[in-house]
Amino acid sequence: MGLGYDDFWQLTPRKLNVILDGYKLRRKTEDEKNWILGGYIFEAVSLAIGNAFRKKNQKPKSYFEILDKPFFTNINNVDSMSEEEIQKKRELLMAQLRTKQSNFELKHGK
Repeated sequence: MGLGYDDFWQLTPRKLNVILDGYKLRRKTEDEKNWILGGYIFEAVSLAIGNAFRKKNQKPKSYFEILDKPFFTNINNVDSMSEEEIQKKRELLMAQLRTKQSNFELKHGK
């Protein structure tokens, strides 16, 4: 959390909780930034490889979309959700992925 040993022992529990909350918020923000960066890199590499292996008569693709945040952005939020809500989110995610797969297969003739 960025605290030194001496600082840790001189803090009150209330101040320690405030620092912990700030640390969790910073980690969440970093996670979202890393997710967006990972999506950008994945799409950029996919685009480059797809263009490298495209057929002679196909036009190269020059753009892509990036997801704006992770599916579950806050790990603590998952703990407060019921099993039914988590299962519904999983089913929704799987339906979205199946739709993307179907669209890809239709587009590429597989």
